[in-house]
This record gives sequence, C-alpha cells and structure tokens, in this order.
Amino acid sequence: MTKRKIICTIGPSSNIPEVLEQLANRDVDFFRINLSHTDIQDIERKVIGLKDYGVPLMIDTEGPQVRTGNEKEVSFIEGTTVKLYNKIVPCNSNQIYLTPEYVVDSFKEGDKISLAFGSTFLTVYNISLRRVHGYLECHVTDGGVFGGRKAVHIESPNLDLPDFSKKDLAAFEIAKRYGVKHFTLSFMEHPESLEKVRRIIPEAVLYSKIESKEGVRRFDEIAEKSDGILIDRGDLSSQVPIEVIPFIQKDFAKRCSGRGIEMFIATDTLQNMFSSLRPNAADANDMVNTLLDGVTGIALTRETAIGKYPIQTVDMLKRIIERVEMYIEGREV
Repeated sequence: MTKRKIICTIGPSSNIPEVLEQLANRDVDFFRINLSHTDIQDIERKVIGLKDYGVPLMIDTEGPQVRTGNEKEVSFIEGTTVKLYNKIVPCNSNQIYLTPEYVVDSFKEGDKISLAFGSTFLTVYNISLRRVHGYLECHVTDGGVFGGRKAVHIESPNLDLPDFSKKDLAAFEIAKRYGVKHFTLSFMEHPESLEKVRRIIPEAVLYSKIESKEGVRRFDEIAEKSDGILIDRGDLSSQVPIEVIPFIQKDFAKRCSGRGIEMFIATDTLQNMFSSLRPNAADANDMVNTLLDGVTGIALTRETAIGKYPIQTVDMLKRIIERVEMYIEGREV
C-alpha cells in the first residue's frame, strides 16, 4: 500500500527544539521550509538547524508570486482609499507595499487586486502619483484583515515575473551544499523551468505546485516533467471558482496515480486545529475524502507553522490516515 505522507511546515510554533524532536519522533516525512516566510539571510541557518533532527527537508520556493510586504496583520476598510507603494514603506491601514516591489510599476487604472486568498479586494484608480511619489491609489472594494506576507492575485496581463526569485536561486545553492533534494516549486506554469533546477541539483526531487489557471491548463505537460504534484488549494482559489477545486483535486489525483507519481495537497487542512485542539466535522470529512481520492500526501501549513497545536494536529492527521487505510483494506474502522 502507498505510504501517505505528512509534510510539516516549520515556523514560529514548531521551530522549537522540543517541538521539532516530538515531530521527528512521530515519523513525519518532511520538514518544509517556506521561502515566502523566510528571509534570505536565514535560509542556511534554518537548513543547518533542521537537519539535526533526521527528517528530510523540503524547500518551498517563492516562484513567480506577488505577496504583501507587511510583517504584521493589517486591516483595510471597505470604501476607503489606500496607497500601494513600489518601495518598502511601513504598512498600516492606509498604505502597503508588495514584493517584488517593481510589480506595482506595471499596474493600470482599473486593475483588480485580491489579497490573502480573497480576504480583501482593491481596485486601482489613480496611477498619476507613481512616478514622482512612488505609489498609486486604490479603492478598497471589499475590506478585510490579512496577515503578513500574504499571497496577492492581480488580474493584469502586464506582469512579467521570473519562474524563480533571487531568494529561490540562493536557496538552490544552499540546498546543493547541504544535500537537500526535495523541492515544491510554486506557481509552476512552464515545464521547461524544472530543467533549470535539475541543472543546479541533478538529483533533485521536484514537486510542481499547481495554483493557477495556467498551471491547471498545462497540467499534463507539467506532470510529465515532475516527480510529483502539489495542489495549493488556497492560491488556486484566487483564480478558479472554489466549488470547482474539489473536482480538480479528484481528477488530478487520478491522473497522477496513472502516471505513477505522488500528489500532495496544501492549505485548509485541519484548519480548525489552527486554534483548537480538535478538528471540526468538515475538516475531518475533507481529509478523509481527500485521501480516498488518491492523494498521497498532506502538507500542513499554518497549522504547524503558526498554529497553537502543531503536535496535536500531526497526531490527528496520523489517526485519520490510519482510519483511511483500515477502510481501504476492508478492516473495521
């Protein structure tokens, strides 16, 4: 029977020696380093520290992704005007910047901007101040609260982002030095990009992340070049109707199985355990059906990175996996 894998994202809640030791003792399959939430100067230190626990490391690239620049939670109020800067500035309820900063220079009046998986929406309405003052003005069309370094989706054809950021390229070199082989490649849309990584690390095990409409469209080409697939349900929901995502998940799990490659999913996995000792019924049902679809691995993200109960979340997921395997084998659940 295929072993169903658990990927633990390491962050402030779990990057503590006693917690890391407990996770390692529970035989989790990977410690995931999310480059989007890791400063470039901290990558090597984090790799060295995590390797001590004997759990394989998985590096998740930034990829061609735009994120908010704020470190702490920010609230935008519907109906107000906010400034969007093309340089690093303090972030608050009146202004923010994006990374990479230069993307703001390509925005046009009328562009729609979604922050943090659709928690907040902006519309660009004045770009006249950008050249002199370095910002443009946006209407907050749907207010909300969003945390630090959250994903941004822009409905603009003018963005031209490289497949790998400077931080990604630095991480590949560090990974090569320390024998890290497993990578999840964010926003993969161009199959040829995988060869760029293999030229740096020939033995790399590459999981392409499907989190855009273009990634869905080119799935077969991407899967052909990949060692596995990871569907990020959060980012994908910014570009695909959320009610369609379960069907994409089912279809791609079947196609990955047919190719003999692994498929993982991430985002909103046991979400209630971010702040509670127990999942709710929807969480448990989602995980069971996801595994029955043929998904071979679950990536715990915020639940183990910044959640209150990283150990208990892993324990619950292990119990769910055990029940699913009993069901598949025809044993009493």
